[in-house]
Amino acid sequence: MKTIKIIALIGAAMSLLNCTKTNKAENQPTVMKDIIIEVTSFKTKSEGVNSTTFQNRDANIQEDFTAKQPGFIKRISGINDAGEYVVIVYWKTMADAEASMKKFMSDKSVADYASMIDGPTMKMARYKISGEKKLIDLKKGTIAEVTSFKAKPDIGTTAFLKSDANVEKNYTSKQPGFIQRISAVNEKGDFLVLVYWQDIASAQASMKKFMNDKSVSSYVKMIDAPTMKMAHYKTL
Repeated sequence: MKTIKIIALIGAAMSLLNCTKTNKAENQPTVMKDIIIEVTSFKTKSEGVNSTTFQNRDANIQEDFTAKQPGFIKRISGINDAGEYVVIVYWKTMADAEASMKKFMSDKSVADYASMIDGPTMKMARYKISGEKKLIDLKKGTIAEVTSFKAKPDIGTTAFLKSDANVEKNYTSKQPGFIQRISAVNEKGDFLVLVYWQDIASAQASMKKFMNDKSVSSYVKMIDAPTMKMAHYKTL
């Protein structure tokens, strides 16, 4: 009997140890390689749409629809001072992103949500993230700085991404309030730089300094300025 009890105790201890290891691993940031990032911005209809109602429904959509689609990794929603929303979704492949959007447009379960969106204001673009990135959990109220642009015609994608990586390492990641920076590019040659900040003050301070910092001047010169668009959203 004593032998049986000892074996049982050892088994229980091993199970507890394994659970501890599993939980620890689950709390670590997920590392994904060459994933797709889908950025959709829009405004809700000016009449008949309550912001609280819409945001609650948005949270439901994430749990009940998007998170259940094949290839889904992560979804982030936010709103800016102009009342424009952004939905940022990470997918494993382009095919997964396209399949989800196709289903979304015809799925009756999300029709009420779609009906609250002002269609003409909706813009969507997908980009591929090069290399590996850790996908981290963000607190509500985090600032998502979304910047899109083209590089100048004489600048190759490889050269630009190399310079971009240096900016991340030597400048942006060292700024107060910095959380994470993600760069991506699509087949049209459009670039996306997505930076998460702890607060809007940190984001604005970094950009003000960035425009006058000589260490990033060569990078800035690579950007086709007229194509550049930037917006800050507070995550929901």
